Amino acid sequence: MEIRSAIKGRPALQPNPMRLTERYFLEIILPSERELRPARKCYACSIKKNDNRKRIRKETRYYCPYCDVGLCLTPCFKLYHTKSDL
Repeated sequence: MEIRSAIKGRPALQPNPMRLTERYFLEIILPSERELRPARKCYACSIKKNDNRKRIRKETRYYCPYCDVGLCLTPCFKLYHTKSDL
């Protein structure tokens, strides 16, 4: 019987996800009729936990249009597109 470690999520179909090998650029989330200053939750910040073991919520006005995730300008954009364990 094989014992596996607790891995969350399913494994990637490809050995290198596209977000790690392609070139991406941040874009500003454009205002709409409903929101003048739209923002999204930063994906990289939201997986971190604070001292109380609660997830950090940080909103950003930037996003990656190809990955369709909100990301802080620095350092989250670079971390998301270079680390495979995010």
